[in-house]
Amino acid sequence: MRVCLILVLCCVLLVLCSVSSKLAVTTPPERSLWSMPFTLKKAYDVVVVGAGHAGVEAALASVRRGASTLLVTRKEEDLGVLACNPSIGGIGKGHLAREIDALGGAMGRLADRSGTSFKVLNLSRGIAVQGPRAQMDRSLYRHNTVDFLRSQKDLAVVFQPVQSLLVTQGIDRKKCSGLLLEDGQKICANSVVITTGTFLNGKIFVGSETYGAFVSFWQPSHSCLA
Repeated sequence: MRVCLILVLCCVLLVLCSVSSKLAVTTPPERSLWSMPFTLKKAYDVVVVGAGHAGVEAALASVRRGASTLLVTRKEEDLGVLACNPSIGGIGKGHLAREIDALGGAMGRLADRSGTSFKVLNLSRGIAVQGPRAQMDRSLYRHNTVDFLRSQKDLAVVFQPVQSLLVTQGIDRKKCSGLLLEDGQKICANSVVITTGTFLNGKIFVGSETYGAFVSFWQPSHSCLA
C-alpha cells in the first residue's frame, strides 16, 4: 500500500513539473536590442541622463507631454536593467509603484509582462502592513523596457557617458543648458534631468579598502559632477 502511494505521488510530481515547465516564463536570448536608427539632433526639449527606473519614467513622462526627448545612458546593457533587487513593490516601495502607475507610468505594465511571482506580503496581518510585490525576470524586464521605449515616437536614445554639463549664466542665476558627451558632441536642452541614482560617484567599501564602483563592480559615474 505504501509503495503504491509513493508511486502515485511521484507521478503527480512529474505531471506538475512538466506543466510548470510549459508555463514558465521564456527568457529571450541576449542580443543587441536597440537597432532602431535615428539622427542625433543638436537640441532637445528634455534630456534625461540615466536609464534606470527613474530615467525611463522621466523620459516617458516627457514624451507624454509632447516634448522631444533624449535619453542618455552609458551603454546598451544599462537600459532598463534591474541592478539591485529584481522586484517591484513590497512593503516599502509598493505605494510608490502604485503612484507611478496612477500617473501613467510604465513600471506597472512592465511588471505585469515580466513577472514570475505575484503575491501580497503580510496577508495574515493588518492592512496597514500589507504590500503587493512582484518578482521580475531580469532579462525579460529589460527586453520589455527596450520594446516599450522603442515604441515612443519622440524619444531618442544615445549610448555614451556624459562628460560634463553645459552651464550658462542667466540674468539672475546660472542655468544648465545641455550636456557634453564623451565623443565631444554638445547637446542643448531646455531641461536636463539627472537620474543616475547610486551610480553617481559610487563607492564600495571592503574593510578598510575603498574604490569607485557600483553594484556588480560596474564603474560609477564621475564626470557629471563637473
